[in-house]
Amino acid sequence: MNLTYDLWMETHELYQRIVDHYGVPMTWDVEPDLVLYYDPEDGMYGWHEYGEIGVNFAACEGWADVIGTLLHEHTHHLQDPERDDEDSYEEEAESIALRDLHIFLTWPEVA
Repeated sequence: MNLTYDLWMETHELYQRIVDHYGVPMTWDVEPDLVLYYDPEDGMYGWHEYGEIGVNFAACEGWADVIGTLLHEHTHHLQDPERDDEDSYEEEAESIALRDLHIFLTWPEVA
């Protein structure tokens, strides 16, 4: 997907709905900043680190990919940062993204 100004704005509004729905991380007590970028060489859909979530629009083919990435990465912000089981950490984030994708796909602005 190309990253246009309108898409940038809609994605920020969508992410705010996700934060409103799930809340901010209790362990970090900060709402992550959203970093949107287009880098075809990156190859990743998104990433997370303390206080930031990134979405690479070059890897996303449509809204379902964008929403799924936002849900997946925001879930990581809600997980215990001291957790040491990387596999279940990723499985849980992916499971929640797949489970709840329909909630945000039906949002009128992205339908």
